[in-house]
Amino acid sequence: MTLRVENLSRAFTRYVFAKRVSYSSDDPGGFLNEVFSRYLSRGVRRERVYAVRGVSFELSRGKVLVVIGPNGSGKTTLLRVLAGLLAPTEGRIVLDGVDLTHAPFSAYARHFTYIPGLTASGALWLNAGLTARRCLELYAEAYGLDRSRVPEVLELVGLAEHADARVGTFSTGMVGRLVLAAGLLKEASIYLMDEPLVGLSREVALDVMGLLRSLASEAKATVIYATNDLEEAERLADYVLFLHEGRQVFYGTLDEFRGLARRLVLEVEGPPELLVEALRGAAVVDASGGRVKAVLSSLEEAHEVLRELSARGIPFKSLRVAPPTVEEIYMHVIRRRGSASAGAGRVASS
Repeated sequence: MTLRVENLSRAFTRYVFAKRVSYSSDDPGGFLNEVFSRYLSRGVRRERVYAVRGVSFELSRGKVLVVIGPNGSGKTTLLRVLAGLLAPTEGRIVLDGVDLTHAPFSAYARHFTYIPGLTASGALWLNAGLTARRCLELYAEAYGLDRSRVPEVLELVGLAEHADARVGTFSTGMVGRLVLAAGLLKEASIYLMDEPLVGLSREVALDVMGLLRSLASEAKATVIYATNDLEEAERLADYVLFLHEGRQVFYGTLDEFRGLARRLVLEVEGPPELLVEALRGAAVVDASGGRVKAVLSSLEEAHEVLRELSARGIPFKSLRVAPPTVEEIYMHVIRRRGSASAGAGRVASS
């Protein structure tokens, strides 16, 4: 099964009011003037605002695509379009050669499962007075799913021992697992997960990430996973899709993403105070034990730093190329995009 997304965009209409009439909350006449000014006068201008613009990628079965980007970059909007919850403004969504772009929601629902995180109101359906088992049974009934899978998904997320405990007694991490269990009740080809680990403890998050990798490798499901946590991205991703202000900055394998930047690690021995002063402008990551370690972003910066050290008579211990972390590449790309994206047009939040 192959998912192909071609030049996908989603735009919204924003109303801009040329004139605003101030009023007091206890002044009905002022309120009517405000309504007229906002909605009925000719001073209203409509603007098209893109939340996602020009996203393209191809993903095969059993792979994990991690969608990363700053807040407001369009991650949630992209997942909602792929889930059939929002209609795309432009572009195509093709699954195994079948164009789903303008298909009814039921066509999407056969293949996709959207699992929002706790911060996206994913737990609103839970009843604190009911047991975990009963909540999932009611959820299954409401959405026409197989109730017999409830024990299976509770086992999958590590809640089997708490199946008959009231949800009101659960910790945030346990509630997060229960939300994930609800999403897994439906066996889907493609799981769309919107920051599902937010609010979970590190121990629980690691367990869930292991479960997601198993979904892909053993169940051969495709997972599209949106997150701001770059450690999660590094642990989960086969492929990375980087969004910035709604636009696609990068799509490729995790190794290709790491190749976007390199880092030079410089180690110098001597009095830390003197060394830190000499290395001003460089990212010092350690200054202890008579040794300073700094990360340099380019050969030009390394040249300047070495020239400064030489002028001060300070020998350096080593200069080596080290593989960058996902977080370092993330910040590198964001800095590089800074001014370029400012003129790329108005883009809405996710």
